[in-house]
Amino acid sequence: MGMVISATVFLCICSLVILSRKMETPKKKKTLFSPFYKVSYLLSEYKVFKKLYQETVKEHLKRLYPTESWMQKQKEYYVEKTAVLIGLLCYGSVFIFLIGISNYSEQTFSNGNEIMRNQYGKTGTPVDVIAHVGEKSEEISYMVSDRKYTKSELEVIFQEIKSDLQKEILNENTNADEIKSNLNLVKQSKKYPVTISWSCNRYQYLDMNGTILNEEIKKPEAVILTATLSYELIEKEVQIPLTIMPKEYSEKELFAMELKKQWESADYTQSANEIFVAPDTWDTTSGVDTGTKIYYQEKKEETSVIMFFLLVGISVILYFCKDKDLSKKIEERNKQLLKEYPEFVSKLSLFMGAGMTIKMALKKMNQDYQSEVHMYKNKKVVYEELRITLLEMENGIFEEKAYDNFGKRCRLGIYIKLTSLLSQNLKKGTRDILKLLEKETTEAFIIQKNNARKLGEEAGTKLLLPMMLMLFIVIIIIIVPAFLSYQI
Repeated sequence: MGMVISATVFLCICSLVILSRKMETPKKKKTLFSPFYKVSYLLSEYKVFKKLYQETVKEHLKRLYPTESWMQKQKEYYVEKTAVLIGLLCYGSVFIFLIGISNYSEQTFSNGNEIMRNQYGKTGTPVDVIAHVGEKSEEISYMVSDRKYTKSELEVIFQEIKSDLQKEILNENTNADEIKSNLNLVKQSKKYPVTISWSCNRYQYLDMNGTILNEEIKKPEAVILTATLSYELIEKEVQIPLTIMPKEYSEKELFAMELKKQWESADYTQSANEIFVAPDTWDTTSGVDTGTKIYYQEKKEETSVIMFFLLVGISVILYFCKDKDLSKKIEERNKQLLKEYPEFVSKLSLFMGAGMTIKMALKKMNQDYQSEVHMYKNKKVVYEELRITLLEMENGIFEEKAYDNFGKRCRLGIYIKLTSLLSQNLKKGTRDILKLLEKETTEAFIIQKNNARKLGEEAGTKLLLPMMLMLFIVIIIIIVPAFLSYQI
């Protein structure tokens, strides 16, 4: 299903790419998502696309690009976001489709029911299949055994166990006369240096790992479990009588057991063959007619659907998280304006103290800034806004209005206060403007000092976690060797 969805999405995107080939779009630097810019521009012409526009994004773009058309910038911003989203969906769909194909191309079976065995010493061949027997089907997970060693190559060792066996071996069973779950065959005594080995008179019902093999028994079966207690050269046998109770199975479990039994039988009879041939006909009457044909279908994990929806989720998250980048740029811009304010006010106060008018002082500050930018390529936000203010006045906007626009574009209280002082001076001709500017300069440097202290405290807080981690590591380096040496 995931392959189908991925292929459909890919074909839809390809169709949009073909439809948008004749569109003329601004030239962009070539990136991985360049083929999808025309598609994004095509979609941007529809009203549905414009419903995604957010007011906060518009305001941020106006502040970041005051000299450019905010409508064009807004369109370019959302076109770029949409191109990235479409690109992720396209490339991700191709990737998921290829993974799906590779899953189906890896075949364990050959000729319908033949499996190549592993050679000696391997861990077997795991097979997950769906067996179709007549109208029934069953999933079977089976480990096809490796090619067997000869009897002379095999050595079986039963290891040591220990005390209070009558109660300890029962594990979750209530008494020895009703054994329904696995036993705890201990190999070492807890109280004495005695090792214990186990044997049983009926291995078909109990193995030496303590596993109860009661799947096929129809009635309670008596078993004698023998524990051999060994101390140096002395050995003693202790016999423990047990009664293994039969296990109850559903019809589905019986069908699965019969199917697995046929695989085990085929595996045993073909143990010397290089190719394992799975049973192709049903040879018992457990719910299915004998001789019914068995068909196999490999069980595949369908991960492509999950991967596709995960891809869609990540793409959408990235699409909307891109707006946070604008917010971060605005925050950086505000920090820069706060940082530049003391210098700006100080220079303005200095030039006006030298006898210049406000407008002449601002022009002089702009000229000095342009020379500095030309030499050092170091742009400052407040002077870029000042340049726009001077251009407005050259284009016929009243000086008072230009100052108000300057404060509105900066959108910080300190700048709005400054521009109100400048506007008030134009209206009423305030004689104390120099004193007010000097006072504003002093307050600005105090604010800058407080901001620097605040940033230092934030930096110290951020370093607290790494310091705690380092302290924890140092404590481990000191304490662990001390504990190890104490144990020795």
